[in-house]
Amino acid sequence: LPYTPQHSGNASTTIETPWINVGYSLTGVSERYYMAQNIPVNKIDGYVEHTATLWREFTMKGCHLRLQAEVIYWPLLYIGLVSYLSMITLKLSTL
Repeated sequence: LPYTPQHSGNASTTIETPWINVGYSLTGVSERYYMAQNIPVNKIDGYVEHTATLWREFTMKGCHLRLQAEVIYWPLLYIGLVSYLSMITLKLSTL
Protein backbone atom coordinates (compact mmCIF):
# COMPACT_ATOMS: atom_id res chain seq x y z
CA LEU A 1 0.00 0.00 0.00
CA PRO A 2 1.30 3.47 -0.82
CA TYR A 3 2.46 5.63 2.11
CA THR A 4 2.48 2.63 4.48
CA PRO A 5 5.82 2.49 6.33
CA GLN A 6 7.45 -0.80 7.22
CA HIS A 7 8.15 0.49 10.74
CA SER A 8 6.53 3.14 12.91
CA GLY A 9 6.31 3.86 16.61
CA ASN A 10 5.83 6.47 19.27
CA ALA A 11 6.82 7.32 22.80
CA SER A 12 5.42 9.89 25.19
CA THR A 13 5.80 11.14 28.71
CA THR A 14 3.75 13.45 30.92
CA ILE A 15 4.51 15.33 34.14
CA GLU A 16 1.51 16.63 36.08
CA THR A 17 1.89 19.21 38.84
CA PRO A 18 -0.63 21.32 40.74
CA TRP A 19 0.38 24.40 38.68
CA ILE A 20 0.96 23.21 35.11
CA ASN A 21 1.19 19.94 33.21
CA VAL A 22 3.89 19.15 30.65
CA GLY A 23 3.92 16.49 27.95
CA TYR A 24 6.39 15.43 25.26
CA SER A 25 5.95 12.85 22.52
CA LEU A 26 7.86 11.44 19.56
CA THR A 27 6.36 9.68 16.56
CA GLY A 28 8.67 8.01 14.06
CA VAL A 29 7.97 6.60 10.59
CA SER A 30 10.43 4.69 8.42
CA GLU A 31 10.94 5.06 4.67
CA ARG A 32 7.89 4.40 2.51
CA TYR A 33 6.75 4.59 -1.10
CA TYR A 34 4.24 7.07 -2.52
CA MET A 35 3.10 4.83 -5.40
CA ALA A 36 2.14 1.15 -5.52
CA GLN A 37 5.46 0.31 -7.20
CA ASN A 38 8.24 -0.14 -4.62
CA ILE A 39 11.05 1.28 -6.75
CA PRO A 40 13.74 3.76 -5.61
CA VAL A 41 12.25 6.73 -7.48
CA ASN A 42 9.01 6.38 -5.44
CA LYS A 43 10.74 6.25 -2.05
CA ILE A 44 10.00 8.90 0.62
CA ASP A 45 12.33 9.42 3.58
CA GLY A 46 11.25 8.60 7.10
CA TYR A 47 10.76 11.25 9.76
CA VAL A 48 10.34 11.86 13.47
CA GLU A 49 7.65 14.25 14.74
CA HIS A 50 8.19 15.98 18.10
CA THR A 51 5.32 17.44 20.12
CA ALA A 52 5.62 19.47 23.33
CA THR A 53 2.46 20.30 25.27
CA LEU A 54 1.66 22.55 28.23
CA TRP A 55 -1.79 22.61 29.81
CA ARG A 56 -3.66 23.74 32.86
CA GLU A 57 -7.14 22.83 34.02
CA PHE A 58 -9.41 25.32 35.77
CA THR A 59 -12.78 25.10 37.50
CA MET A 60 -14.88 28.25 37.48
CA LYS A 61 -18.48 28.33 38.68
CA GLY A 62 -18.87 24.59 38.22
CA CYS A 63 -17.43 24.62 34.68
CA HIS A 64 -14.22 22.70 33.97
CA LEU A 65 -11.89 24.41 31.49
CA ARG A 66 -8.62 23.22 29.98
CA LEU A 67 -6.15 25.70 28.46
CA GLN A 68 -3.60 23.91 26.28
CA ALA A 69 -0.67 24.98 24.08
CA GLU A 70 1.16 22.61 21.73
CA VAL A 71 4.26 23.01 19.60
CA ILE A 72 4.51 20.42 16.84
CA TYR A 73 7.72 20.03 14.81
CA TRP A 74 8.14 17.70 11.87
CA PRO A 75 10.21 17.63 8.68
CA LEU A 76 8.11 17.68 5.51
CA LEU A 77 9.41 16.33 2.21
CA TYR A 78 7.85 18.14 -0.75
CA ILE A 79 9.08 17.82 -4.36
CA GLY A 80 12.60 16.92 -3.28
CA LEU A 81 12.99 19.93 -0.95
CA VAL A 82 13.00 19.57 2.82
CA SER A 83 11.04 22.21 4.68
CA TYR A 84 10.75 22.41 8.43
CA LEU A 85 7.37 23.42 9.77
CA SER A 86 6.31 24.43 13.24
CA MET A 87 2.79 24.89 14.43
CA ILE A 88 1.50 26.41 17.65
CA THR A 89 -2.08 25.72 18.66
CA LEU A 90 -4.08 26.96 21.60
CA LYS A 91 -7.10 24.99 22.72
CA LEU A 92 -9.81 26.10 25.09
CA SER A 93 -12.38 23.43 25.79
CA THR A 94 -14.74 22.22 28.46
CA LEU A 95 -14.11 18.85 30.04
